[in-house]
Amino acid sequence: MIKTFGFSNIANCSDEILIINLSEKNWEEAYNNKFFNDISLLLSKTFLPITIGGKIRSIENAKELFNFGADKILISRAFFQDQNLLKEIRDLYGVQSIVVQFDINSQNYDIFINSSLEKVSNLKKIVYSLNEKNLMGELIINQIDRDGTGFGHNTEYLNAIPKLNMPLIASGGFGSSIHMAECLKFDSISAVATSNLLNFIGDAFSEARQELRKMNFELTPW
Repeated sequence: MIKTFGFSNIANCSDEILIINLSEKNWEEAYNNKFFNDISLLLSKTFLPITIGGKIRSIENAKELFNFGADKILISRAFFQDQNLLKEIRDLYGVQSIVVQFDINSQNYDIFINSSLEKVSNLKKIVYSLNEKNLMGELIINQIDRDGTGFGHNTEYLNAIPKLNMPLIASGGFGSSIHMAECLKFDSISAVATSNLLNFIGDAFSEARQELRKMNFELTPW
């Protein structure tokens, strides 16, 4: 990634880094020495906060990632199937250390887990209870049917959900600064997350940030 995408340049125009381990192997094989060595190499190129997620099933898994150097961890499945794990992590590391990601269908807002194979809920049904649960410091809404397309993020759901007492991050579909601006204009959105822009040749990622600043969005002028 360092060579392919020019990671140092990307890090220079990012606010945080999110790494999701998508391996279908068990924990020991997914988080092997090669994984940690590769992430260590990335971290040597930046001082940005880093969130790591994927396959976290126990407090021991969480401890391993925090001990490695993660500032926050990303949880998806456990929010629906093991909220006691989130409480353990919260009580040990603080609620700000937990980022929860909802993988949703942008058309009907159904939420999925297990590589988007299992429907577990609907965003409209549970969003009003999130402020009361105090189980996360940030929430990512990832539109799985738009992820990687570059076709834009469907913002209709933002008109249907209340203001949360935590940062809300939109993910999935971003292919340009215009797409990002369409999200960031909502008061409920604190940030956007993208990986698709990294696939373009040139400086598309840094240019998108510059264009957003020209639109008067309050972004740090890296």
